[in-house]
Amino acid sequence: MNLRIADEYNEFGDFAAGLRLFVERLNVKNDNFQQYVERIDEMDKEINDVEHIISKLNENIGILEAKLRKDYMEMHTN
Repeated sequence: MNLRIADEYNEFGDFAAGLRLFVERLNVKNDNFQQYVERIDEMDKEINDVEHIISKLNENIGILEAKLRKDYMEMHTN
């Protein structure tokens, strides 16, 4: 009986050691992956900044187009 229990505990120890190695490998992969996540976050912020700039440019273009139309209409009605 004691030998059987000792074998079970040895199996648990082997399982725990294997699990520890697995977790260590996952941590290494996670650390390697983290740099990509950070870069994606940076790119996302840059894209949001560019989208904001484009939105402002579109607003300004609309204002300029309206002024040009108005000036064009005034030139051709006089």
